[in-house]
Amino acid sequence: MFTFLLLIGKFLEFRARSYAAQVSANLLKLMPMTATRITQNTLSASSEELVAAKQLVKGDIVLIKPGEVIPADGVIINGNSQINEAMLSGEQLPVTKIVNDHVFAGTVNSDGNLMVRVEQASNESFLSQLIRLSEQSQAHKPKLARFSDKVAQYFVAIILLTAIGTAFYWQQHLPEEAFWITLSVLVATCPCALSLATPTALTCATTRLNRDGIMIKSAHVMETLPNIDCFAFDKTGTLTTGEFAIDNVIIENSLYSEKDVLAIAAALESHSEHPLAKPFAQYRDYAIHTNDINVISGQGVSGVVNGETYHIGKCSWLLAELKHENNDFYKHASCVLVTNNKLIAAFYLKDKIRDDAKALINTLNVNHETLMLSGDNQAACDQVGQVLSISECFGNLSATDKMTIIKRREDNNINIAMIGDGVNDSPVFGAAHVSMAMGCGTDIAKSGADVILLNNKLSSINILNHVSLKTKRIIFQNYLWAFGYNAIVLPLAVSGFITPYMAVIGMSVSSILVISNSLRLLKKSPLTFETKNLQG
Repeated sequence: MFTFLLLIGKFLEFRARSYAAQVSANLLKLMPMTATRITQNTLSASSEELVAAKQLVKGDIVLIKPGEVIPADGVIINGNSQINEAMLSGEQLPVTKIVNDHVFAGTVNSDGNLMVRVEQASNESFLSQLIRLSEQSQAHKPKLARFSDKVAQYFVAIILLTAIGTAFYWQQHLPEEAFWITLSVLVATCPCALSLATPTALTCATTRLNRDGIMIKSAHVMETLPNIDCFAFDKTGTLTTGEFAIDNVIIENSLYSEKDVLAIAAALESHSEHPLAKPFAQYRDYAIHTNDINVISGQGVSGVVNGETYHIGKCSWLLAELKHENNDFYKHASCVLVTNNKLIAAFYLKDKIRDDAKALINTLNVNHETLMLSGDNQAACDQVGQVLSISECFGNLSATDKMTIIKRREDNNINIAMIGDGVNDSPVFGAAHVSMAMGCGTDIAKSGADVILLNNKLSSINILNHVSLKTKRIIFQNYLWAFGYNAIVLPLAVSGFITPYMAVIGMSVSSILVISNSLRLLKKSPLTFETKNLQG
């Protein structure tokens, strides 16, 4: 009976733990086993061959038919289709993909034939990176889990000493029952529930967030987030979509036409990953040659175009050295083009604020301070900040300036979370208590962040806040139950009122209650009333 009840309890416990971790474990199963590779036999003929997906290398061409899983990260070279990227973003609506769009391993092709050029081998794919990041995160225990382990160690020592004392006492007074009473003490007070209190809650919380396209990379996030006092945001690509369009071009030098300045700007900006560089791509003239390119983080780009040196970038960087009568007029431009200390043109770009930014900022403003830290000009920052009701807006900032502002607040014991997407945000991530990168951001930003918002939704921060607070409450409840149960059962077991089979049942029920309480984190529940009301 003892063995049977013990194994039944353990079976139910591990079944619950397995269910909690199944989403993370199943990431590997999203990878297809095989792929259809196109091989070139002659100059005009090609053939299809079925190969193992893990054998694909960069440069291979694969055919992906409707309903098939994409075997590797790549770029579409022929065809168009709807791609289900729910496994990355949590968003079930398919995404339209056309030629030159990127596709990712593990996503599902819906309704069109695609020819894809492989850009990453299977072990270097975005999905593989997510799996490795998840494993690394779980391998490093947060402070709360380490505290739980330390408490369990001392608790075990106390139980063993109590059991020895119990055995000695009952051996003197009732020898025939001493063994069973001592066994009851050891079994009833087994610290399973105490040891499971934290890890099960963190596992369930991480799994829940993965379903919504929120990737936790660092173990400390869940315990740090409830203590955050201030949320700092980059503007371009974070609070806004980052999908800029050139709204106006003002030519200052009559020797250049609009076509000329756009072509020169496009040649320089083609070497930059900044969101402001993307609108110029359509004006790229490949007959224009560039060399000696220098990308200055947070400022702009300089280089030699057709033998002449040009600079394009922030007005504060380039106009400061120019003695131009219209400097004040152009200081609100998105970027300017300069050569030989002479202004050639000013470009005005427009960006769109993300649909969920307003609701998020309104929710955060209830209990937190909000900041905007941007490299864009102050006027553009103030305009966005006014629309979103952000507490303070700082423009014309370099990465160093952003770090200075964050550290100044941290010196006043303010805990800060930083949300960004660009290369120039990665140094700032290290200074913040918690850092979050948009899924559409640069690889450098995502590698340096504690959290990746794979679904590119700012509303995910509300979900993350909600889950972290709920996780904190559930861990407290688990500890309360674990300590409360042992405080009640220990004196009863020592007194001989609990038989071994009752001890097994009590210990198993205690562990299962902790697991079941943690499993509540897997259920999707409404966000806070503030969020619901604002969105309503």
